[in-house]
Amino acid sequence: MIGVYAVIPVKPEYAQAWESIAQRLVQDTVAHDEGCVFYDFGKRVDGPEGEYAFLERWMTREALDAHMAAEHHVRANEEWAEYLAGEPEVRIYDYEH
Repeated sequence: MIGVYAVIPVKPEYAQAWESIAQRLVQDTVAHDEGCVFYDFGKRVDGPEGEYAFLERWMTREALDAHMAAEHHVRANEEWAEYLAGEPEVRIYDYEH
């Protein structure tokens, strides 16, 4: 099992537009990406305005890699690029003990 924690800094004035794209990405990922166990995002409530995080669980690293290359993922990243306040910080964890 693979886990992903991705922090996404969004310019506050673009939060609504970013959330719209992110919600579509969640819907497309859950509907179409094989090996997806959990995929969602949330807005930070105890820190900087405009900070979001994706939480993800994948059956395998190959499933995650396929998601990263999927058209809906590539499109979302292109569409929201101008809304970002900095580089996303992505951490990938292996849950095989």
